[in-house]
Amino acid sequence: MTDNVKSYHIYTLVDCPACKRAIKLLQEKKENFAVTVLDNDQEQLNLLKEQYCWQTVPIIIGKTEDGKELFLGGCSDLERKFGVSQ
Repeated sequence: MTDNVKSYHIYTLVDCPACKRAIKLLQEKKENFAVTVLDNDQEQLNLLKEQYCWQTVPIIIGKTEDGKELFLGGCSDLERKFGVSQ
């Protein structure tokens, strides 16, 4: 994973504990991020899962300084990026 990520986008479900952990971590690290809750948009969630070959939420995307989007993974991937023990 690259360290030139300037913001994050998290795709979540409301009752997802891992999603809540990822959001809390980004808040604690004072990172810029946006959240899209997909409880009412199963079609969009399925498209994202297919696009990124990822079957769980959260789906976390980083945006670099030059505007490129990088798929980062899920909550445990984000925790590893920030050196947080699980």
